[in-house]
Amino acid sequence: MLAPGSISEQQIALVEFTWARALADAGAFWPCVAQHFLAEGADITLLFEPLSADLGTLVEAPVAQVLAGLRSPERLLPKLQSWGAQLALQGLVESDYMAAGGALLAGLAQVLGEEYSQPVHGTWSLVIRQVTQALLTGARQVREPLGPLTVRQRRLVQASWALIMVDEAVRLRFGRIWFGEWFARAPWLRTLFADDTTEQQGRLVAALDEIVHGLTAWSQLAGRLEQLGLRHHGYGVQAADYASLGRALLSALNQCLRARFTPELRSYWGEVYSAVADALQGSGAAARLARAQPSSAR
Repeated sequence: MLAPGSISEQQIALVEFTWARALADAGAFWPCVAQHFLAEGADITLLFEPLSADLGTLVEAPVAQVLAGLRSPERLLPKLQSWGAQLALQGLVESDYMAAGGALLAGLAQVLGEEYSQPVHGTWSLVIRQVTQALLTGARQVREPLGPLTVRQRRLVQASWALIMVDEAVRLRFGRIWFGEWFARAPWLRTLFADDTTEQQGRLVAALDEIVHGLTAWSQLAGRLEQLGLRHHGYGVQAADYASLGRALLSALNQCLRARFTPELRSYWGEVYSAVADALQGSGAAARLARAQPSSAR
């Protein structure tokens, strides 16, 4: 753990020197770090690829603060723990820190060349390890919010959904596929819609967009879903209709996201939809129960 004397003055000086050398070749250093970081897994690519072009801008200042604080670990430690708590709320987990540390070492190795000696590697590894431990200590103080999925899993769902919504052509294609898959699974529903379902497709996609963005405030979202479920019940929507819509949703996501729709991501989407369907159907069940009760029991 980061503490006075855990990193010697000689080691701090070595880190500062090699960091300055790396930044002198920033044009090669940061792209190399980004490349190695994004190669660590599908989750990391999905969450961080949009930020990779600005990696140097985002990371250079915090790293400089860490290096400047190594001589005063008693002041640096609370700062790192606070950062860890903030990053946990953004969905970062231990594997992200491990991947970032490995990518940083790879970038240093490339730009330093023969100067990247065993002492340099060992010293940087020590710093990264102690900083990571401090960040994770702060992260452990954060409680997961209510609702389906962890913070990270929700962020993965939201990041994958953003890939669809950012491109109008993809969004429209997704709506067409979703409706087409739904009707294929429940042909009797086709008669409930006009020949041209473009408008209904747009409404359904917009409703899903609201749900995905509302995952970070599940209590409020669940309340809105309960009210929506009451209206659906009035239209005669049944449990089987929700089930077929959910299967159609997963199929549409798979066709639009392709390789990015990993088995893990599919399970997260499935959990989200199950929670949403439960909220909607829970309202319908309550309404049916109320209607079935004799008036004297109400």
